Amino acid sequence: MTVGERIKEYAQERGIMQRFLAEKAGVDDSKMSKILNGTRDIGLVEYYRLCQALDVPMETFVKEG
Repeated sequence: MTVGERIKEYAQERGIMQRFLAEKAGVDDSKMSKILNGTRDIGLVEYYRLCQALDVPMETFVKEG
């Protein structure tokens, strides 16, 4: 599972809509869709903004090993 897919799962479990998340993180809708579906890598700045938008620590979606 990609980082984007983990973010998508987290948001869905909490009823957070993709459009709202994209707007809050300052990421355009089509880019957000690709990130959340695992078809585009997420940049560090985008990742930071998404974690801020979700109010979670940056290590939340990163799996070790």
